[in-house]
Amino acid sequence: MKKCLSLASVVAIAASAYAAPAMAQSDGVEEAQGANEIVITARKRAESLQDVPMSVAVISGDRLVEQNIGQIENLQSVTAGLIVRKTPNNLVNLTLRGLGTGTAIDAFEQSVATFVDGTYAGRGPEFNAALFDFQRVEIIRGAQASLLSKNTSLGAISLVTQKPGRDFGFNVTGTWDLELGSRSLEAGVDLPLSDIVQVRVAGKYDDQHGYVYNSYFDKDVPRTKNAAGRITLAAQPSDGLDLTLMYQYFQVRQKGMPWEIYSDPSGNLAALSAFAGYPTLEIGANYRQSEGSAQGQSYDRTSGNRIVGTINYEIGGGHTITSVTGYSDFDSERWRDTDLLPGDYLNGTYLQSNKQFQQEIRLSSPAEGQFLDYVVGASYFHEKWFFSDRVVSQCIGCPAALTTGTGRFTLRGSWVSQDHQTTRDLATFAQVNLNFSDTLTLSGGARYTNSRRRATLQRETLVPGAATTVIYQAFAPVTLRRKENNVDGSVALNWKPSSRLMLYGSYSKGTKAGGFNNSATNPSTVAGAMQTEYGNETAHTVEIGEKLTLPGGGFFNVAVFQTNIKGFQQATFNGSFFNITGEDLRARGVEAEAALPLGSNLRLQGQLTYADTVRKATGLNPPGAPKWSGNVSLNLEDQEISNGLALNGNVGVEFRSHIFLTNEENTIGFPGRPNNVVPDSPGYGLINARLGLKADAGWEVALVGRNLNNKKVFEYSVPISFVGNGSYVMLNRPRTVALQLTFRR
Repeated sequence: MKKCLSLASVVAIAASAYAAPAMAQSDGVEEAQGANEIVITARKRAESLQDVPMSVAVISGDRLVEQNIGQIENLQSVTAGLIVRKTPNNLVNLTLRGLGTGTAIDAFEQSVATFVDGTYAGRGPEFNAALFDFQRVEIIRGAQASLLSKNTSLGAISLVTQKPGRDFGFNVTGTWDLELGSRSLEAGVDLPLSDIVQVRVAGKYDDQHGYVYNSYFDKDVPRTKNAAGRITLAAQPSDGLDLTLMYQYFQVRQKGMPWEIYSDPSGNLAALSAFAGYPTLEIGANYRQSEGSAQGQSYDRTSGNRIVGTINYEIGGGHTITSVTGYSDFDSERWRDTDLLPGDYLNGTYLQSNKQFQQEIRLSSPAEGQFLDYVVGASYFHEKWFFSDRVVSQCIGCPAALTTGTGRFTLRGSWVSQDHQTTRDLATFAQVNLNFSDTLTLSGGARYTNSRRRATLQRETLVPGAATTVIYQAFAPVTLRRKENNVDGSVALNWKPSSRLMLYGSYSKGTKAGGFNNSATNPSTVAGAMQTEYGNETAHTVEIGEKLTLPGGGFFNVAVFQTNIKGFQQATFNGSFFNITGEDLRARGVEAEAALPLGSNLRLQGQLTYADTVRKATGLNPPGAPKWSGNVSLNLEDQEISNGLALNGNVGVEFRSHIFLTNEENTIGFPGRPNNVVPDSPGYGLINARLGLKADAGWEVALVGRNLNNKKVFEYSVPISFVGNGSYVMLNRPRTVALQLTFRR
């Protein structure tokens, strides 16, 4: 019989998550109490992970805390195939299976979409918020557009927040990094107000110290302070009716950038630094820089709100109507000393704000023991997004030797741009399962989306110069419109020849809508308008896999996949601005995940992804696409050492093979391109470990180490704009060892 859990089971699991911690599986995922299975909701109903015909990686909230995973970029350490990098704009770039949209252009949304309690969060500044108090994170590989809403052409990350428990309880975790001095405090409390109303209040404060020494300010950068809070109310006013209302606030404050000047072939960067009074310029990837400005340090300031209301109402016969209503907003301001040099040569102020409303309503049939079960529904999405940049490119008093010739500071001027974009999506969707027997199921889903987007752009010249004449030309307000209709869907067949083994095959199609670039082009001309608008991105994925449950709680899952993308939304920086390409890509490979119990308290587990990703026209590699990535760890689970005390912990390696940081042909060493300045990033293996001492009284003390072998890794690199012809590079964090104290009741 198909294994699906009722809504009541999900509520019971959430309520007991703190009162009785469950066994660990697949990186610490909580299992249903007494059911020995991982529960996910990727297909809008509670299902056993081992019964879902698609590849999903799951990380429990406990695992996030234990491994000190406080930011979305840390998820790659426990998820094979996921690569998370930060751009010069301090925005997160996600790739899954070697595919994903870059966020160098602020107008881009991610092809690997992110959701919070079922509501869409697609803009880059939101990804910088701290991860805290989550029940689990589901990383869904491949296009799953039937039920997962907007822009899931290449996958999705679903963040499920912790829900209130029915009994009073609390948890507090404090962490202090012994290497860098970073510290964080996370806490939550369950408040049962009555038999039918429960409240949970949770929050986190995170102060991350820098790891790159800035000699200009005599400080380590970046210094990042995150503050976030969430309050969740759950109510069950009658049988068959439950309501959840969640509000959360986040604030991010960052000073300084971790970027370093990697190369200076013309020597102009060193000359500009000397002209500003710093004759010795730090060049190379060595965790040192000398960036500085009379205006102070570069900074990011972002704050936002999110409200999610969910209603489940059983209307009879096991059918349930679900309504999910979401509102979110954020405001972001960042100032960049973009030249990364002492002195004021190239500075920019960037403002961004966003307001979005979404409403989804769906009907779910009963699933247990039914020949046909289904989920059908409709959704509405409305967004208002604003972006503005104010850029000053100047070289006051500079001699001609610094401003004339190749590789010199030749483009100067000042301008301000604005971009207002409005998006409206209407969609209907359905997912149907035909259970021919207890062992054979055919699943199919479809989603129709009507999308409309409008953009009003303008640019004003403040100080004339070569930059405003050649590239960033002024233009009066121009309004562009775009509309499209997309049909996406999936079909899968899964067969269970035994209670422990499932075999499946699936095909899925997902679309990411097109839009408008806040670019350097002049959209008031026909050619400029064509360059500003970019088309939709369509992904077709075929996947064949097996999921095998082993005795003792182990498992072995394998999936073989191929994804073909048409119109891949990728931006490439040419030294002056970003060009959007609509290339076709292909990724194919295999991924495996396994856990092997070695005893009652010892467990070996790991994940591995092989993805061969190429651009079809050239056969060359796109950025951020390793052939191999994964992790393996040995885990000790609460081994009693005396009355009331137990040891736990793990030691493991996360690894990644070589990646390109820009398109392969723009990388140092490419044949026939001797002037390339952007390096590639060799493969690595990082050693991570945790050792904890846990007491029945509710407290736990642990040491958490990341990158213990202190491996230096290139995470991102781009050419330097305007002032020279070198490149910037950003390194990963060096070794950290954190002391972690936890108390819970």
